[in-house]
Amino acid sequence: MAREPLEPNLWNIRKLYENKLFEIPVYQRPYSWDADNVSILLEDILNSFKEKETVKSYYTGNVIIRENDTKTDGNIKAYDIIDGQQRTTTFTLILLALHSLFSKICINQNDPLIFDVKRLLWQHSLTRYPEKEFPSLKLNSIEKEAFSELYDYAFDTPQTLYSFAENYTCKSDYEKRVIENFKLIYDTLSKTVCEDENKLLDYASYVIENINFINIECTDNVNKVFSIFESINSKGKPLEEIDKIKCFIFSELDEKSYKSCLKQWGDLIIQTKDNLYDYLMIYIRAYIKYYRSNITLLYFKSIASNEMKKHFEKTTLNETFKALLEDMSKKVKYYNMLSDIELLKQLYNNHKLRMYFRLFSGNYNHPKPLFFRTFIEFANNKISGDNFVDIFATITNFMIESLTFLNKDSKDVITMFTRIFDDIYENGINTATIKYYVAKESAKSNITKDFLKYSIANYDAYSHKKISVPLLALYEAYDENSGNLSYDQADVLTSKFSDSFSLDHLLVQTPEPEDINYKYYCKKTDGNEILVLKDGSDFPEQIQDGMSYEDFQAQVLNKFGNVRIYYRDKNSSRQNNAIELKEYGNFTDYSDIVKREQKIVDFFIEKILTIPIINQSDEPKKSRKSPTKLPKIDELIDAGIISIGDKLYITLYPDDSIATLVSPTKVDYKGKTMSTNQWGQTVTGWKTIQIYKFACVLGETETLAEKRKLLINEN
Repeated sequence: MAREPLEPNLWNIRKLYENKLFEIPVYQRPYSWDADNVSILLEDILNSFKEKETVKSYYTGNVIIRENDTKTDGNIKAYDIIDGQQRTTTFTLILLALHSLFSKICINQNDPLIFDVKRLLWQHSLTRYPEKEFPSLKLNSIEKEAFSELYDYAFDTPQTLYSFAENYTCKSDYEKRVIENFKLIYDTLSKTVCEDENKLLDYASYVIENINFINIECTDNVNKVFSIFESINSKGKPLEEIDKIKCFIFSELDEKSYKSCLKQWGDLIIQTKDNLYDYLMIYIRAYIKYYRSNITLLYFKSIASNEMKKHFEKTTLNETFKALLEDMSKKVKYYNMLSDIELLKQLYNNHKLRMYFRLFSGNYNHPKPLFFRTFIEFANNKISGDNFVDIFATITNFMIESLTFLNKDSKDVITMFTRIFDDIYENGINTATIKYYVAKESAKSNITKDFLKYSIANYDAYSHKKISVPLLALYEAYDENSGNLSYDQADVLTSKFSDSFSLDHLLVQTPEPEDINYKYYCKKTDGNEILVLKDGSDFPEQIQDGMSYEDFQAQVLNKFGNVRIYYRDKNSSRQNNAIELKEYGNFTDYSDIVKREQKIVDFFIEKILTIPIINQSDEPKKSRKSPTKLPKIDELIDAGIISIGDKLYITLYPDDSIATLVSPTKVDYKGKTMSTNQWGQTVTGWKTIQIYKFACVLGETETLAEKRKLLINEN
C-alpha cells in the first residue's frame, strides 16, 4: 500500500530516535536557539515532570522528516530533518547531558534505562550495541565540528564531558551556542533532578517516554518538500524572509538539480556566516535592481519573473535560479570582503584603500552593493587600482559628510545610489559618472565647507570612536612641514588602536578640585554630576557653572580639538618606536582646544573630506526609454518614499480625514479598513476621486501625485 505524502504520527522521543539516523541538511540554517529558548524548554519539562501523575505527556511541536538516500547496514533508516531541527538538536543535547550525568551519579551502569539512552544517541548496524560511527544526529552547518566533537567525546568519556565543553575553543558564535547550551542543560539538570540516582532515572524515563512530537514523514517528491514546509509553517511562527525565498526558489527547481543547488545554498549559509539574506539583497542591488527597502518574498517573486530572467537571459525560473545560485557562489568571497579587511588586502593591498575601509566598515550599509560590485570589477580588470580607491574614497567621504557630520536623511542617500545603479546596469561602472552623482547630491544636500566645519567642530569625537579614530589617525600621520600624508602610519595607528593606542583627553576628563592647572572640576550633588567653573576660565557662554557634567564633556572635552591618539602605556610606546606621535604640551585652557581644533578641521576639509565639484561633462547620457507609467503606492513604498503605517490625509479636509496606510491598497479610517479610493470617497462625499491628487502624508504638503512624478524624474 502506497504511503501518503504526509503521514502524521504522535511519537515520543524513544520512537523518534530509535533505529534512525537524522541529518540536518546543509541548506538549513545553523543552530540558533539561545540560552532563553533552552531555559524555557527545560523549565516546561521540569514542571511537567513534577506533575507527571496528572500531566501524562508534554507536547513540543512538529518534526518533518524525509528519508534520504544514505546507505547504512542493518535496519537503520536515514532521514533529513526538514523542519524541527532546532528542537531536535536541543533534545539531543539533553540526552547527551543525561548520558554524562548517568556516568557520574548512577552506581549501576548496567541499568536498562542508561543503556536505552545510549542506544538512542548512537544506533547499531549488525549488533544491538551502540556504535560510535552511527550518531543519531549530524549537523552540517557552521556549528558542525563542535557538535560532532562533543558527540564523539561523549561516547568515549561521558564522565568528563562537561570538562571537555568548558575547555572547548569555539571558532564561531554558532559553535559557542552548541557548547554553552550543553553546559546550561547539564548545570540545570544537576541542580534540579540529581538529588539522587532514582530521581535522575525517573526524569530520564519521563523525557524518553512522555515528551511527544507530531512527526510528519514526507514521502512526496523532493521538489514539493519546500512548498509543504512553507504551508505548514505559515500557520505558526512566521518564517524569516530568507526561508520564504528559499522555499520559493526550490519549489521552482527541477528535481535533478536539487542535490547540487541544495549544496550551493548550504555552502552559502556557511560562507556568509548565516548572513545569506544580507548577501542576497546586496547581490540583487548590485546586479539586478536597486530595491530601497528590504526584499520581501513578494518583491523577490516580482523581480525573479522580470529583471532577474532578463539579467541571466533565461526563459524559465528554474534556469534563472540555477544561474543565480551559481553566480552567487562564485562571488561570495567578494561579499565577505565587505567585513573582512584581511580578505580585501588579498584583492588589493593599498594603504589608502584600507584606511577608507576602516572608515566605512561597521558605519554604513548603503554603499555595500556598490563596493561589492567594485571589488568584482577590479578583480576582472575592468577598472584600475586608482579608480578602485577613488570610488571607495569618494563614496565613503560622502557618507561621512552627509550621514555622520551633517545628519542628513538616509532616503536622500538611497536616491543617489538608485541613480548610480541605473547607470551601472546599462553601462557598467564608470568612476567619473559616480563622482558626478555624488557631487550633484552634495550640492542638493547643501554640503558646504562652512557647514561641514561647524559640524565637525561640534562633533562628540570621543563617544564615536569608529569614525573619529581613523580620522584622527590620518591627522596624526600628516606632516605639516612636508605636506605628506602617510596612509601607512595611519593604518598602523588604526589597526593597533585597541592593543597599543587609546583616545586621550588633553584637557583631562575629571581634574582634582585643587589642581591649579585647570579651571573646572566635577562635583557630585544629590547623585548628579555637575560642572564647577573656577575664576579665570575661558569657556564659551553656553558652558555654565552648575550644568550637567555629561553635557560639558560632550560639548568641550570630547571634541576633536581635545582628543588625540596616544600610547596606552610606556610599553606600547617602545613597541611602536617607528611611529612618532605629535606632542601638544600642557593643555590648560579652552583656547588651546580651539587652536588645535582649527588645525584638525582644516586638515579634514582640505586633505580628506574634500567636497566634490559638479563636472557637467561627466553627466551620463540618458537612454531613450519608452514612456514610464506613473508608479503606484506599492512602488512608492518600495522606493522608501512612503511606508506602511504612515498617516495620510485628504488636502480638502485635513483635520477630519486622517487615516493609516495598512497595505499598498488599503487604509484604516476611523476603525474601518477600506480601499484608498473608498476612503477618499467617504471623506469627500464624491462618487469618484483621483486619490493620488488629493492625498498627502501627515506633516507634508506634497501630494502622492507629486511624489509619483518625483520618483519618475529621479529614475
